[in-house]
Amino acid sequence: MIRIHTPLAALSPLLAIAALASGCPSATPEARDAAPAAPAHAASGEATLFLMADIRGVLRPCGCTVDLQKGGFDRLAPYLAKERERHPDAKLLHAGPIFFEEGHVEADKRAQRVRQAEVAADLVARVGVDVAAATAADAAASDGKLKALGERAHLTLTAANLRLEADPGLSAFEVRTIGGIRIGIFALASPEEAEHLGARGLIEEPTAAATRTVAALADRADVVLLLSGLGLRETKRLVRKVAGIHFAVVGGMGEHPAVSEEAELVGDTRVMQFHREGRFVGRLTLALVAGKTAFVDASQASPAELAELDARVARLEQSLAGWEAKGDGTEREVRSARHHLASLKDERNKLAARKIEVPRDQSSFSFTLTPLNWDLPQDPDLLAIMDAFEQELAKINVANAGTLPAPKEGEAYYVGAAKCFDCHEGPERFWKQDRHHDAWATLERDNKTFDTECVSCHVTGYGKAGGSLVGQVKGRTAVQCEACHGPGSLHVKDSKKASINGHPTAEVCQGCHNKHHSPEFDFAVYKPKLMVPGHGLPPLPDEDDDE
Repeated sequence: MIRIHTPLAALSPLLAIAALASGCPSATPEARDAAPAAPAHAASGEATLFLMADIRGVLRPCGCTVDLQKGGFDRLAPYLAKERERHPDAKLLHAGPIFFEEGHVEADKRAQRVRQAEVAADLVARVGVDVAAATAADAAASDGKLKALGERAHLTLTAANLRLEADPGLSAFEVRTIGGIRIGIFALASPEEAEHLGARGLIEEPTAAATRTVAALADRADVVLLLSGLGLRETKRLVRKVAGIHFAVVGGMGEHPAVSEEAELVGDTRVMQFHREGRFVGRLTLALVAGKTAFVDASQASPAELAELDARVARLEQSLAGWEAKGDGTEREVRSARHHLASLKDERNKLAARKIEVPRDQSSFSFTLTPLNWDLPQDPDLLAIMDAFEQELAKINVANAGTLPAPKEGEAYYVGAAKCFDCHEGPERFWKQDRHHDAWATLERDNKTFDTECVSCHVTGYGKAGGSLVGQVKGRTAVQCEACHGPGSLHVKDSKKASINGHPTAEVCQGCHNKHHSPEFDFAVYKPKLMVPGHGLPPLPDEDDDE
């Protein structure tokens, strides 16, 4: 049952006193670093903020497809270091879950996720996140240890509508003064996450919490920024209802959303969206004139930024030309380079096209969304931390892998591709040239053979009778016949029995080729590529493979 917290102000005086006496946390806790209330003044100044959302404990990109090869703390750190040379007073803010993917963690993945959250906290500390939204997903998945993770990450957690039993002092808002501008920062957790909290805490209805918090910031901040965990649609609905929110960073987004690169004007609020898992970094620069908060959009790149992008394009073109001329680089590496080159050129052209003149007496802002692309430099120290974690997973996940279920009488179990190829020679030749054959090799190359997030889709029969588990993959590595056609023991005994799935549907493929790992997957496009003689098509005359 979802538990929505009602503000104490809405209770009768007697009930409010009883709630306070029983230890119920205050509905309006003071911000830890909030500036004291001060008389209104017409502030002027310039401030830069770096913005991210929904890192969700991901240390580096999945890499399943080239369009996912963005992000990673190893690339984030050098990028921020260079940007901070230009903007030394800038702060990095984060919306949405930062340590865990979601509030519920599957039992077989819990040990890895808990340790991964600790490593993520260490990396967050290294890159320097200043303020992050406290979310119900992180609170639930950390099992009451969110405060400890925040301290480990050296960041300030805040939420206006989240009350946690393990952290009753969680601030309702924060205020940071940058370049003479007081920026009020508050976060909202999504009520949809309340089911995972249980007795660990309560989530107040967001609109009431936002209205109260904006009022509290009126004398404390010149600009108000929301770190929203509500997702895009609910964030837009909220800012239309609640006046006084100047900027909103949207977290809590779904898988691979269609993200706008603009700071969209919704009501009087500029709403900024992000892809999940730390693939992009936003930079918001505010120029406040005489306290005017009707900001003009002045988003455009400086000559230095365009020159840097031109240099990156030139380096990537040179590397790609060298690979193609010498035949160096794997087919995957070449595809990846081409993808990122096209992405980089597109980014450069969009930025160059923006030409805006802002009157000097008007406040303005500039927002850019930068992908952490494959060609950016990597921090070797952070890379070493992530590599050490991958090595640690062998011990963690093998110890927690459990055992495979025993075959049940009369039910099919997995037997491995070698049994299939006793009869199906044509499909064997095709499979050995197909990417599914190399699925396990990609994990070996990337040191992911003990990662529970990866292994199940790169082996056959994961967790099933006769199949595989982490550390138990002999004879079941790669995506073999049974991964699509189902366990084959009964078919091996009697090939005429209708005991094998001869025509796998899209649902079979989408177990792995889902939005998280293969956002562009289209069953109708890919199925014909697997139709060859003896496998979906009649066998050649000199072969007797069954279809």
